[in-house]
Amino acid sequence: MSSMYSCRLATMTLTTREVSYDTGTIMIHHWPGDTEWADFMAERIEVDLPTMSKLVGIPFPDKELEIIETISPELYGYGGWYDTSSSLIEVTEDLDQQLALHEISHGWFNDDLFTDRFITEGLAEEYAARTIAESGGDLPDPDKPAPVLTDADKLNNWTGASLGDQAAEEYGYGASWWVMRLLTDEIGVDSLSLVLQAAAANETAYVGDDEPESVDPTDDWKRFLDLLEEVGGSARRDCDLRRVGRYSKRVANARRTGRDTIAVSRP
Repeated sequence: MSSMYSCRLATMTLTTREVSYDTGTIMIHHWPGDTEWADFMAERIEVDLPTMSKLVGIPFPDKELEIIETISPELYGYGGWYDTSSSLIEVTEDLDQQLALHEISHGWFNDDLFTDRFITEGLAEEYAARTIAESGGDLPDPDKPAPVLTDADKLNNWTGASLGDQAAEEYGYGASWWVMRLLTDEIGVDSLSLVLQAAAANETAYVGDDEPESVDPTDDWKRFLDLLEEVGGSARRDCDLRRVGRYSKRVANARRTGRDTIAVSRP
């Protein structure tokens, strides 16, 4: 979870360890005596972070990141969150590899890359899963959401964290991951990496004979779909999105009318 709801703890009460990875270091702060959690998190940084970086195709951008073991997210029904404004991950004591990698991945997948929450959360979960598989584990799979639609269930409308609605949050995370798995299965991780690189470089999706021109750095779901088709080579992203919800006759028509059309159902 990429979140604004961060409660920085006084690190003087915690034990601190500096952990190095291929291009930097990350400070982890853990409860005194909980060396199991510290060793677990250190392995995520030393082993899994370089693997994920290769899959994403972009160097890890947050050079000031710190990770804190805390109960704060659990009080709101979450396993962890990443406050990108302060370069701080707060995560519970659970030794959950996918959760830890999901949070770390928000170093890439945040509003600086795409503004829509379903894109950043879906990418975070998908790249966490792909990293586990690349490291020799079984590929975790999302559950398919049920096809019952309302305007409230459009993924475009899943914006800020719904602290009082756990069902909405579970739906949003699960449905977003499902969409990203469909797209990744279609074009492959390497092609998705090219999409992310183009977005990060603010390159236009429509490249001519000359050098690619730059575009507005604020990227929304419409630009994401442009890049999927023009850079990633997706020929079925319209169809794939219809499989999990309502979609306009053509994405181009959606762009002309300004209608929000991406939707999946809440179970």
